[in-house]
Amino acid sequence: MQAFLLATHSDRPTEDDAPRAQELVVEPHGLVSAGSDWYLCASTEGTVRFFKAVRIEHAALLAEPCSGPDLDVAQAWRDHRGRFLDQFTPVSVDAWLRAERWDDAREWSICTSPMDASGSPPGEGWRPVRLEFMDDLHAVTVLLRLGSDVRIEAPDDIKAKLLDQIDQVATLYRS
Repeated sequence: MQAFLLATHSDRPTEDDAPRAQELVVEPHGLVSAGSDWYLCASTEGTVRFFKAVRIEHAALLAEPCSGPDLDVAQAWRDHRGRFLDQFTPVSVDAWLRAERWDDAREWSICTSPMDASGSPPGEGWRPVRLEFMDDLHAVTVLLRLGSDVRIEAPDDIKAKLLDQIDQVATLYRS
């Protein structure tokens, strides 16, 4: 393989709102598909990194051959993803979900699975589910997005955090 010069940009704004771009010489190892996103697995200065493909503005093939050792891209991705997920404290939420929102819940949570019903549904067309999230923030964000199409049964601390967010939004709009 040959080395590449990448020009990448970040979606994060800078103080002056100017786009942040950087140029890097990388040794490509392969591509990884994660959900609907693609990542370039490449080494730069001896460190394996993953670059989101949509953020690569330009790539140019350089004359230098790659000098690094072969890399198991699949294992490197699993290691990278594991380190990322270790930063979070997973949370499970038991809830009633409107059946027509099942696909949304599956897309937005880590895992969505049916469960045995405890209690009675809020109405017709509801199903009991267990939703798995990366952490409390992820849970509250998705639950807000599901709105009145989800009713949380447990845990109580997630219900309290969701109600707090709803109160803050209501206060903002009432003032």
